[in-house]
Amino acid sequence: MAVRSKSNSLKPKSELSLTGKHVISVRSDVERQLVVGVLKAVGAEAHSLDRLSADDALDVGFQAARSALASLRWSQVIGERLSTTEVTDLLQVSRQALAKRVQSGSLFALPGLRTTWYPAWQFDRARRDVRHCVRDIVAEFRNALDKDVDPFTVATWMNTPNDELDGITPAAWIVNRTTPAPVIDSAREFAARLAQ
Repeated sequence: MAVRSKSNSLKPKSELSLTGKHVISVRSDVERQLVVGVLKAVGAEAHSLDRLSADDALDVGFQAARSALASLRWSQVIGERLSTTEVTDLLQVSRQALAKRVQSGSLFALPGLRTTWYPAWQFDRARRDVRHCVRDIVAEFRNALDKDVDPFTVATWMNTPNDELDGITPAAWIVNRTTPAPVIDSAREFAARLAQ
């Protein structure tokens, strides 16, 4: 995506005109929707923008886009995830019950903005339950790291192809295979390496 003046002779796939002076070139419907969403959000906060200089507005916009895209990149790295509301609906439990499960290690969670995220691999949606091996996987990390476990490290490991699992990610293994033992063993080895 590029911002250019109308005098630029490049032919983009699609264009969105901002003021008649500048044009944003977009390559896909996703980019178009992203720009439209940003413009709607900015329009809703127009009263707050009156005091910004043009340079400050550019900086604020750049930082906001980086923040939004960083969240998107993390979600791609850690895989599909469910919000607190989605998990309470799936498991038919309260938010407090979810918090207790996370504290006990029988459920794995990632802190987010205004919600807690729960990686989808840990749920058996057909049974509306948490896979039994989640407790064992979390325990391997907690035992090796004295409960000082970075949940993003665990989530990234769960979604990284693993040679010990025939090149399959641990998340895919526990979702698609009948025995979680190789994932638990691999978690133990990986956590032990982190602890060194």
